[in-house]
Amino acid sequence: MDDKKVIILAGGKGTRIQKYFPGIIKPLFPINGMPIIERQIKMFKDYTIFINCNVEDADKLKYLHLPLLIEKDRLGNAGALYFFRKELGKCIVIHCDELCSLNPDDLWNAHKDNIAMTMVIKNIRREKEFGLVIEENNKILKCTKDRWVNTGIYCINNKIFDYIDSNKYQDLDTDIFPKLIKDGLLDSYKFNGLWFDVGTDWFIYKAYKATKK
Repeated sequence: MDDKKVIILAGGKGTRIQKYFPGIIKPLFPINGMPIIERQIKMFKDYTIFINCNVEDADKLKYLHLPLLIEKDRLGNAGALYFFRKELGKCIVIHCDELCSLNPDDLWNAHKDNIAMTMVIKNIRREKEFGLVIEENNKILKCTKDRWVNTGIYCINNKIFDYIDSNKYQDLDTDIFPKLIKDGLLDSYKFNGLWFDVGTDWFIYKAYKATKK
């Protein structure tokens, strides 16, 4: 039986959060009285949970009584995964500002062993938005109102570490995804449930509304 693991990425500076709650670190951003990281912990109650954080925030997260993977220097989300690869292996990765109704076992079981990463994507089409045009070299490739976005939630295995350099700040979006796409090692998992990124006004409002008792 798989040892199901998840790493919550909480090592960022949280600059978007600061304009709403100055002085509160990103993982402790409150949604209707409960820090978002506590909501994520409830979501992954059947998993071995690791929390990646920077050294400045570590003391504020010790009350959770979970293993902290502490960055002395900021490594970026990809760099952090590589630095703590011995603890991880196959695992789910979630940024600490993502709130959703995902059943993590659905993602875990959908991930294929021959793929380095499965990305959870969500269609956030809104009725009043303009259509999306995708083009390359002035050639229109697609016109659509669907907006499948990266939710910041993934399932990975050890194959991904072949694409991340050691001892270097690296970002998944800019440094790793293009390599995985080129080699056909990045899959998608389409998710139709509730999802909120609590770093934007619209999603914060929606998250408060959805979790209000």
